[in-house]
Amino acid sequence: GRAWVNVGKKRDYSLPVDYGRTIGKWGLVDTKGIEIITPRYDDVIQDFSNGVAYVNVGATVNGDGYTDGGLWGLIDTMGTEIIKPAYDGIRDFYMGRVWVNIGRTIGACGQWGLMDTTGIEIIKPVYSDVSSFSNGRAWVNVGGKLDYDYGDISGGKWGLIDISGNEITKPQ
Repeated sequence: GRAWVNVGKKRDYSLPVDYGRTIGKWGLVDTKGIEIITPRYDDVIQDFSNGVAYVNVGATVNGDGYTDGGLWGLIDTMGTEIIKPAYDGIRDFYMGRVWVNIGRTIGACGQWGLMDTTGIEIIKPVYSDVSSFSNGRAWVNVGGKLDYDYGDISGGKWGLIDISGNEITKPQ
C-alpha cells in the first residue's frame, strides 16, 4: 500500500472551520515509510483508481477551501508523471484516456481535449464541455458558455464521439 503525506503542512486559519484546508506539499510513501514521491505537489486527487492520480502544482486554497489555479497533470503509482502538470483542468480517466483543459478559470469554461496515458493528444482542446465516457462514447459541446450561477454549460451544440476521438454525431 501507499499513502499521501503532507510536508510543511499548516492549518489555514483564515478559512472557516468547515472549509479549512491543510496547505503544504504532498508526496507519497509506502507502508514502510519509504518515500516514493518527494513532496512537491500542491494538491492531489488521491485515489489511484485505474493506477493513476491527478496532481497539481502552483495551486492555492481559495476562500471556500478548494484548490484554486495551478496546473494539473497525471502520475502513476510509482510517481512517474504520465502527463506533466500543464493543464488548467483534468478529469475522467477512462480506458487509457483523460480529458484535459486549457483556459479554464472560475468565470470561463476553457477548452477540453483528449489525451492518452503516454501524453499523446487524441483531440486538441476544442470543446466547451465534455461528459464522462460511457460504453466508449462521450458527449461533447462546441460553443457553449459557462453559466456562472450554476456552474453548468448552457447553449452551444452537442455531439457524440468515441474513445478514439472519432465523431459519431457531429455537434448540432
